[in-house]
Amino acid sequence: MSAFQYTRGKKYDLLFATTSRLFTGFLGALLAKKTGARLYLDIRDIFSDTLKNVSKNPAIRFLLPLIVQIEKFTVNSAFSINLVSRGFHNYFKKINPDQNFSFYSNGIDDEFLDFDFQKKVKTDKKIILYAGNIGEGQGLEKILPISAKLLEDTCEFWVIGDGGRKNKLVEAIQKEKLQNIKLIEPVSRKELIAFYAKSDYLFLHLNNYKAFEKVLPSKLFEFAATGKTILAGVNGFAKEFIEQNVDNAWVFEPCNVQDFIEKYAQSTSKDVRRKDFIQKYRRTKITAEMVKSFLNCSHQL
Repeated sequence: MSAFQYTRGKKYDLLFATTSRLFTGFLGALLAKKTGARLYLDIRDIFSDTLKNVSKNPAIRFLLPLIVQIEKFTVNSAFSINLVSRGFHNYFKKINPDQNFSFYSNGIDDEFLDFDFQKKVKTDKKIILYAGNIGEGQGLEKILPISAKLLEDTCEFWVIGDGGRKNKLVEAIQKEKLQNIKLIEPVSRKELIAFYAKSDYLFLHLNNYKAFEKVLPSKLFEFAATGKTILAGVNGFAKEFIEQNVDNAWVFEPCNVQDFIEKYAQSTSKDVRRKDFIQKYRRTKITAEMVKSFLNCSHQL
């Protein structure tokens, strides 16, 4: 049964839609118009901005003006909008300066709060761990192989995940004949937490595209919860956020091997307690506040 069939003849006061994918938000906007509901829109990405910067598909780029119009319609249909990153604010404020914005970010899941992430077994080489998607947005093939080559005597890189650019990463590893990059297939959350505990550093990286200067990676929150030293190749809002909020995190220029090596040399692999950060960004706390914001829309009816 389609969403439109399900809502036929029904009246709603509030409707919640999240836009990790633009057309989910667009569907929410259409349903809000159809049912007369107020739309609370949770925006987790700037779809048109990402496509413009990342996609190399001519058909997608041809459709970009239409996508921008859909995005504007969706934003203007909302009664209230939550932005998962404050870096999105200027972009969406230009679409609708009078819109009511909130900024409830991603957060830390409960399973990260009571786990002992201290490394129990000492290794000959420092373990630098990356966990997540291996795609165009991460650009790992631009940074990891050369960095691993330069640090082959002292470091081992563990890369957990899969994605559309994994083959490029594999090709680069083979070309350099690297023995200190270990590729690991995606694992369960429980196994991933165990891998975090075995590492010395956690590695975060976004490709050097303008669109990514607005985002705040969700992975950062669970990384920070572990207390491990973080090495983050990010720019823009993410860089600003880390420098202001996360202790023992070293930010380097995305895709810049020399800067990464310099920041690694300055860092120390020690665990720290980020108590204030964890308290502020517990997912249960953020979700509860967001629910209040959503329900508050009904009080204004």
